[in-house]
Amino acid sequence: MKRCDQCKKTLRGAGHKTALRTLCDVCYAEYRGVVGGYMGSGNVGTALFTGGLFRRRAEREAKKKR
Repeated sequence: MKRCDQCKKTLRGAGHKTALRTLCDVCYAEYRGVVGGYMGSGNVGTALFTGGLFRRRAEREAKKKR
């Protein structure tokens, strides 16, 4: 079984492939938030904040699916 390279949870399906890692849905949402936040502002603090927002949203959606 494949596991997320960031949080080590078991993946359902293929996962999301980035340039270097394979991520679960929640970790991939955080990754997208960090990239989007940095591209939008150019500020690392804003990028991390946006990544956290995306992660919390993805965690809430994952709980609803259970």
